[in-house]
Amino acid sequence: GTVPQRLGELAQRGVGTQLYDNDVPVITEPPTRTRLAAWQLWLTHYVGNNVTQGHGLNGSLSFFMMNGWTADPWSTPSMDGQAAGLWYLFYPPRDGVEEAGPIPSIRWEAWRGGLEETEYFFTLQRLLAKQTDGAAPKAVPDNVVAEANAALAQVQSATWGFPYGSNKWQVPERPYTSNVTLVLEVKRRVGRAIDHWVANSLS
Repeated sequence: GTVPQRLGELAQRGVGTQLYDNDVPVITEPPTRTRLAAWQLWLTHYVGNNVTQGHGLNGSLSFFMMNGWTADPWSTPSMDGQAAGLWYLFYPPRDGVEEAGPIPSIRWEAWRGGLEETEYFFTLQRLLAKQTDGAAPKAVPDNVVAEANAALAQVQSATWGFPYGSNKWQVPERPYTSNVTLVLEVKRRVGRAIDHWVANSLS
């Protein structure tokens, strides 16, 4: 079966699943690759992506090493012939510079930002689920619900699967945008949808 179907089968058996992707922590990848990796995890929980809510991936094991320095990463980004940045997401204090370590990398901050953004997505998804199940304390207008659904659907304009064409998602090698403006637009639209939902549920 497809990846969503397989995830659903495992979830029904109580088996958690996680992603492992070497490219996420690599320096040569664009920051949007790392940031949107968190969005890709969320998509496995998105009911609009033909999955059952709660049947997605539980997390990522891509960051398997935080400070695996076998040399000075400031001057030697590739450790023991591995891809640059693969073994570390933090840097030690630089020689001759008064600074406290460990120092987070741009990749670490991009991943943090992506995780925070998926909290927006999950929050709006939970609000929609309560409305559908009749568990919401107050029904919100149809236009607010429609905009919430449209905002979540737009996430797929920024990333629409996992890399590479050889996997079961059958997507292009780089199924994510390099347009940072679009990423911010999607994030802000979801944020506005949450604000409108809350305002209408309280009025």
